[in-house]
Amino acid sequence: MFRTNYWNEGPNFALGLDVNYIFESDSELKYGLAASYLTYFGKTVEDFGFELDYDNASFLPIAAAGRYRISDKFTLGADIGYAIGLSPSDNDGGFYYRPMVCHIL
Repeated sequence: MFRTNYWNEGPNFALGLDVNYIFESDSELKYGLAASYLTYFGKTVEDFGFELDYDNASFLPIAAAGRYRISDKFTLGADIGYAIGLSPSDNDGGFYYRPMVCHIL
């Protein structure tokens, strides 16, 4: 389990890969499926005079995806699902939410 402030000082670099399949519809609302692979690379930090080693953490989020086109140039959306914890071994995973604002150039 990660400490509450883990994401503030734990990882210093992340790598991810996203795959989405969005179904076309006649309305401005589109829906689909999303899957990702996320790895956060840990580091060693000093906290209250102690050195703490943060492990790498990997997740496999699987989610429902929704997108709503608000204009020809902007889309709002979110992916909501569950992130399966892959590593370290005590990573139980948890709720996954990814809001997004898209601008079409």
